[in-house]
Amino acid sequence: MNSRTILAPAGLVLALTLVACKSEAPAPPPPPDVKVAEVLQRDVPVYVEAIGETRGSTEIEIRARVEGFIESVDFEEGTFVRKGQLLYTIDPKPFEATS
Repeated sequence: MNSRTILAPAGLVLALTLVACKSEAPAPPPPPDVKVAEVLQRDVPVYVEAIGETRGSTEIEIRARVEGFIESVDFEEGTFVRKGQLLYTIDPKPFEATS
């Protein structure tokens, strides 16, 4: 037996096996679910949120006349203050001890 007579049937078997092993193409996926809503036309308020810093119409430098610990802050941040209004209370104990 020569090699041609052995290879020919083996090649035929291999070709038939490859043809028989063809798989079918997978089925396409189903279409996706789409949510639908009714369109409404109406005015929508516009909001703008921003971080900023404002400056007063008059800015005054505050300097302490004496050194001491602040006991209380007598105004609320962001409120208007008047000339002569009490802003801070300083601990009076060191001053009472020296007089």
